[in-house]
Amino acid sequence: MLGLGVNIAIITEGKILLTQREDFEVWCLPGGAVDEGESVAAAAIREAREETGLKIELTRLIGLYSRPSWPGAGMHIVSFAARS
Repeated sequence: MLGLGVNIAIITEGKILLTQREDFEVWCLPGGAVDEGESVAAAAIREAREETGLKIELTRLIGLYSRPSWPGAGMHIVSFAARS
């Protein structure tokens, strides 16, 4: 079964906030897995707070992306734009 995750482009003054992963040290958008019973919007807000400490407001849906061959069972990723 495919997993479900989110990532968030937090945009302030024309700049996008990136975070550096600890597991393989690349720069990326904040995000993570959607918990059971959680909406994708709530997951995006929670993940942004956990990874950046920021309280955000989602501004729009960017897109839905599928990675069926992602390690493990594959992933669907929901991407949002937000402001802090």
